Amino acid sequence: MDTSSIIKNGVALFELLDNFVEEIGEENVIQVVTDSASAFVLAGELLMDNRKKLIWSPCAAHCIDFMLKDIGRLPVHHDTITKAKTLTVYIYRHTWILNLMRKHTKNYNLAMLAVTRYCLKGVLPLVKVLRLVDGDAKPAMGYIYEAMDRAKEQIEKKFNKVKRRYATIWKIVDERWALQLHRPLHAAAYFLNPRFHYDASFEADEEVRLRLYMVIERMYPGIQARLKLDAQMDKFHNAVGPRNLQNDKKGKRKFVGEENDVEIIDDDVEEEIEEEEEEYIGDDGVVLGDDLEDDDDLYDIAVREE
Repeated sequence: MDTSSIIKNGVALFELLDNFVEEIGEENVIQVVTDSASAFVLAGELLMDNRKKLIWSPCAAHCIDFMLKDIGRLPVHHDTITKAKTLTVYIYRHTWILNLMRKHTKNYNLAMLAVTRYCLKGVLPLVKVLRLVDGDAKPAMGYIYEAMDRAKEQIEKKFNKVKRRYATIWKIVDERWALQLHRPLHAAAYFLNPRFHYDASFEADEEVRLRLYMVIERMYPGIQARLKLDAQMDKFHNAVGPRNLQNDKKGKRKFVGEENDVEIIDDDVEEEIEEEEEEYIGDDGVVLGDDLEDDDDLYDIAVREE
């Protein structure tokens, strides 16, 4: 469908989305996701006003992409990337310099994407989250909330916990997260995700519980339905139900027979990635490119199959 004529008209976009919901059936629609442009934000708010049980959310990948763009505009990153691009273009336009470089780097080529990653190494955790939410293999809703928390922790770790080095990046992440992506549905999905809920260290704070009940109240406004949900929530928390639970080797409880569980990358995998990164940097600090076969070599995936 061609929407170019209404793409900046929030009311027209609302009418279009509302017609789709009507066609599908409101009872069959839980969430509507759009990008975070102002017209879509208005359309989403109007849609939630008109459809009392439906939840609108901006696209997580779009939001994280904006975080990365904002961080890329910081002088320390922007200037370095610009100089790297200028240097690369100069080398590849002068054959004798290119041959000289290859002679001293064992025939390696410069990889611009790798240069970019080297300059933005501190935001690699955000790239992993982007890969998580932008993939089609697994639903990411139940992982976004935890993934963003872990991304901030890993950014802090990459800067050796020196606050003045990562404070600006955290500020950008927090502002985008609070403005666009910090939604009750993400907190509710995190709380109800068995991967986290049955972890021995799981403890839902007041904010998570509040947002969980905000979602419940919106989707189930009736008192009787909420009382029934409260009883079911107790059973869920205590792992009581028709499906058996068992302890795995890590002491975490998970559903028997559940396959292909998604796991947010943890510290031991992070260390493996950092070891791999060293292979891409020569002794003189030049980032080399012939060994980088595809995108997965540049950015290890944010999730892995168990």
